[in-house]
Amino acid sequence: MKRTVIILSLIFALAIVLSVSIPTLAASTDTGTTTITATLGGHIDITADPDDFSLPALVPDQNVVSDAKTVSVKCNKAGWTLAVSEVAGDGKMSGTAALTNPLYVDGGDLTGYTSLATAPVLESGGAKTGGTAVDITDIVFQQMATYADDPDTYTITITFSAAAN
Repeated sequence: MKRTVIILSLIFALAIVLSVSIPTLAASTDTGTTTITATLGGHIDITADPDDFSLPALVPDQNVVSDAKTVSVKCNKAGWTLAVSEVAGDGKMSGTAALTNPLYVDGGDLTGYTSLATAPVLESGGAKTGGTAVDITDIVFQQMATYADDPDTYTITITFSAAAN
């Protein structure tokens, strides 16, 4: 009988321990945290409209001026710049030979016609635009042919480049 009481006491004690510890184990929680990092750099987007266009017919010793071109800029950073340049670096339109005079550009921050050979900056220190583009609508090109230039069709490829400084 003593043995039965001891066994029953051990079973009872075990039941008490399990009844107290099992709900405690089931009710306990743990949390962990982590940090997610993402980096957004300065981004800029430009659109030139129209994509390409023609100058009026060239006449020797007369300045010919294009219609205005619009360049739109979106940038998520203040201080952006917009420049215009051409591949050859001399600013001259070419056919079978190059024209005598370079092509000139005016508009934006420029205060007069400037040779494309200098890669002029049309806008500098632009403000952060947010989702709405800033339009530079007054960009025009001027070309003067001379009597030394051959009759031909002349072309030049220009590049508008924007930088988020």
